[in-house]
Amino acid sequence: MIAAVVLALAGGFWAASALRSAQPETGAIVLQTPRDPGAFSLVDHTGAPFGPAQLDDRWTLWFFGFTHCPDVCPSTLMMLNGVDRALADAGAARPDVIMVSVDPTRDTPERLAGYVPYFNPAFTGVTGPQGEVLQLTERLGIIVQYLARDDGDYTVEHGASLLLTGPDRLVHAVFTAPHDPDALARDLAVLIPWLEESR
Repeated sequence: MIAAVVLALAGGFWAASALRSAQPETGAIVLQTPRDPGAFSLVDHTGAPFGPAQLDDRWTLWFFGFTHCPDVCPSTLMMLNGVDRALADAGAARPDVIMVSVDPTRDTPERLAGYVPYFNPAFTGVTGPQGEVLQLTERLGIIVQYLARDDGDYTVEHGASLLLTGPDRLVHAVFTAPHDPDALARDLAVLIPWLEESR
């Protein structure tokens, strides 16, 4: 059960090339030099501005996806909902969860409003001009490709890593796919307090 795993705080595999001293064992790649997302100007699913200021004073878990995604995106949001509930049950810190659309042409704020909160009312969908989104994904190392389909429509291939930004707006950790909900909940319960102490 996820909550039990969170409470257990068992270790996992970690990347030796991205260690800080006394880093707890987790499945995250903890960046020795946190990455700056830079300036960006997007909107959330309510139409409110979403930029670097919305990252202040909070931990945020970023996911990149799109509403026409047939499988990976909905399954990831379902998984993140389970992780959020497990952290709540364990009394652990719960990062905000945002899904940045990599298909902003179709994913309007209204469309995201009917999609992202379905999985968890606290989750936030984010969209904006395509150029702005692609500049952000490039800075964060998220690969995005638009592929034409035989029916004249298109689909989007994108990186499935989860990024964890801190109250300083910087990316401190990366969780690569595939994502195991038990491991992710456990890792966040351990990693966020450690990062808070080491900031």
